[in-house]
Amino acid sequence: MSRIVWAAILLVAVAGARANAAQFDVVVGAAPIVRINVRSGRILVLTGPRGVVHVDGPKGDAVSQHGVRMSGGNHPLLIPSVETKVGETQLGLPSENFVISIPPVARDVVEITSDTVHAGPTTVTVPADAAFVFVRSRGGSIDVRDYRGSLVTFARRGTITLANVGGTVFAQTIRGAIDASDANVERLRARSLLGNLTFERCAVTQIEATSIRGSIVFDAGTFAPGLARFESESGDVAVGSNAGANFDGRAGSGRVLTQFAPKTAVRSQRGAVTAAPAGGGPLVSATSGTGNVFLYDGTLRDGRRYPANWSEPIRTLANPTAPERPVPVAAPQAVRDASRGAPRARPAARPAEPTTGTFGRAPRRV
Repeated sequence: MSRIVWAAILLVAVAGARANAAQFDVVVGAAPIVRINVRSGRILVLTGPRGVVHVDGPKGDAVSQHGVRMSGGNHPLLIPSVETKVGETQLGLPSENFVISIPPVARDVVEITSDTVHAGPTTVTVPADAAFVFVRSRGGSIDVRDYRGSLVTFARRGTITLANVGGTVFAQTIRGAIDASDANVERLRARSLLGNLTFERCAVTQIEATSIRGSIVFDAGTFAPGLARFESESGDVAVGSNAGANFDGRAGSGRVLTQFAPKTAVRSQRGAVTAAPAGGGPLVSATSGTGNVFLYDGTLRDGRRYPANWSEPIRTLANPTAPERPVPVAAPQAVRDASRGAPRARPAARPAEPTTGTFGRAPRRV
């Protein structure tokens, strides 16, 4: 099975609490690491007082604790590639590195794991000073609230919800949506094969959001100088800013549509549009292969009367979990008619899923 590779990590101790939760408190030192890895069921991550990790979940959840000492401050995570088959099309996300920064000191690690199918919800309250939180669900949703630090999340079919988070964030889904609101992040990487990505009222220094089949909406946000890139192969991409920005919108076979205040500088040339609302600012790139690109100031929720061809991003913002829009395929009528009665294709083989392999060993089951 593919694993996330940690660079320069050294185990120095194995000790502490082991439990089979329903409710369990783990006393920890400063700036712990919390790892959550469950098979199914909703995961809710809350932020609480320092010094304790509180777990409230099914009795199938295993809770373990050990200590680590980490060398170096920057740790590159190797995010493995994932693939799945949709109809006759093989889709995939390539492998990539994502760097997080954790000071090189001894610290506690708390791991919550479950292999139970259809387990109930698991709520984990992490200390406000947690240095790193890793969350993975193979069959449920993930909801992280008010955490500010280094955060990495993976989901397959479920939605990843990020509310009022900050710091450094990585989020990936295969079929589920990623929905972020009121985030204030230094760096945010979000990617999905089939899900929509939505960001509301987010302040970002660096953001890179990509989806293969899903649409992307960044609404009522602000950009600090840094990387800002939004890209979908076949979905729509909509970006609205509450402050100055220099937009660069490009659509392959689709269109670039704009809605800006009067006197905003807008230039169009061969499927590309540049715009500088509010006098300009950080560079923001928005690209779609076969979908449309929408550039605007403010929010799509402000009650303005938008043209009918703006209905897709408005719908996506209102309901991020809506199914991805089918990719237009020019097939002969006879083929389309025959396909209506065809049996449903068997699902593709289970794609490789990232696990942490955290600190060189699997969590203990108790």
